[in-house]
Amino acid sequence: MDDFVIRMAVNHDPNNGNLFWPQYTTQQPALYTFSEFAEDSIKQDTYRAGAMKYVMNLSLVYPL
Repeated sequence: MDDFVIRMAVNHDPNNGNLFWPQYTTQQPALYTFSEFAEDSIKQDTYRAGAMKYVMNLSLVYPL
């Protein structure tokens, strides 16, 4: 993981050719999961969509 962080800080891109970390977009919210005991994986970051929608709607009903 340290290599990803260093490449991100220096090059603004964590990829090195060996492993691809896709760009996070609203159309393709790819979440890279680092794992100590299993293989790292890339999953869609949709598991919190319901909670985020709730918070956004709450801020519309009760604006700061």
